[in-house]
Amino acid sequence: MKLLREVLYPLIAVVAAFIIGGIVVLLIGDSPIQTYRLLIGSAFSWPDGIGYTLFNATPLIFTGLAVAVAFRCGLLNIGAEGQLYIAAFATAWVGIKFAGLSAWLLLPMCCLTAVLAGAIWAAYPDC
Repeated sequence: MKLLREVLYPLIAVVAAFIIGGIVVLLIGDSPIQTYRLLIGSAFSWPDGIGYTLFNATPLIFTGLAVAVAFRCGLLNIGAEGQLYIAAFATAWVGIKFAGLSAWLLLPMCCLTAVLAGAIWAAYPDC
């Protein structure tokens, strides 16, 4: 029964999301079947499709995991997307500004920048 529930509930959620998404697409005036064919077909029909899908989804997956970790600790983090954008911007800036440094120094500096920028952005509302 537990295994059935662990498989059935997520499956129902995915089907409901596709149905609601199809209704929204229909309200916009497009074909839900054509939209879903393009969405799913793009990921699996050409050689790099799944790679690009995972490349674009990875930051959002990690952002969702960050929210899940905070939630398991009894905290609510509603600013994770902002933390992602601020940390990415700050890291890109440091990477560009200090591009002449060795990768052995630049990579840890970029990682530290991402952590600090995200933490500062998360701490701001608590001030």
